[in-house]
Amino acid sequence: MSKKYLLSKEGNFYKANLHSHTVFSDGMLTPEQSKEAYKKEGYSIIAFTDHNIYKNHKHLNDDSFLAIAGYEIDINEKGKDWQITKTYHINLYDTNPEENIDIKEKTPLPKQDYNNIKMLNNYIKDMKKLGFIACYNHPYWSLQNYDDIKT
Repeated sequence: MSKKYLLSKEGNFYKANLHSHTVFSDGMLTPEQSKEAYKKEGYSIIAFTDHNIYKNHKHLNDDSFLAIAGYEIDINEKGKDWQITKTYHINLYDTNPEENIDIKEKTPLPKQDYNNIKMLNNYIKDMKKLGFIACYNHPYWSLQNYDDIKT
C-alpha cells in the first residue's frame, strides 16, 4: 500500500485565515491592524469576511500578503433569542473582485427565510454567477444538526 499525501511535499505554502472579521462588523481591529497582527504570526493571506458587508481591501495586497475580498451572510430562525437561534453562516469569497463591482459593493443579501433551502441554494447560485465561491461555516456553533444541512 503506497502512502497518500494531502499536500505535496514540495512547493510554496502559505499560512491563511479564511474567516476574519474587522471593525466593519464585530471584529476589534481595522483591516490594516489585522494585516499587521497576522503577518507577525506568519500569515500571508486573510479573507476579510465581515458580517453582511462586502469589502475589498485590495490596498493591503503586496508581494508578501493577499487580502481576499468577501463577506459572511447569515440566515436566522425567526422569533428566538439570538443565543438559541439556529443560523446558516456562509462565507462568500470573491474569486474575481475586478468584475461586477457595482453589484458586489451593494452587498447582495439573501431573504431571511431560514426554512427555505431552495431560496438559499438559489442565492448561492446567483453569487457564483457574480464570481463568489461559498463556504458553509461552523454548523455546531450555529446550533445546527444534520437535518439543517442535509439538502
